[in-house]
Amino acid sequence: MAGISLNDSAATLRTDALKSLGVAIVDMELRCSSCGFTYMLPVPWETGNFPRNWYECPQGCNKATAKKSAA
Repeated sequence: MAGISLNDSAATLRTDALKSLGVAIVDMELRCSSCGFTYMLPVPWETGNFPRNWYECPQGCNKATAKKSAA
């Protein structure tokens, strides 16, 4: 996924890539750009990858945005 890279085994998330997915990182949590709901930032797997759809708001706000960004 664009905007996500590994740097010394720590995940680095680019602000512009997160914005295109409808989220921002605030105080080490994800915040939905639509509803403002805050939820935990997942820990990357040992492979450095994040779980599928890790960025989606639990309220469902950015599911359509995320699908458009992935296309």
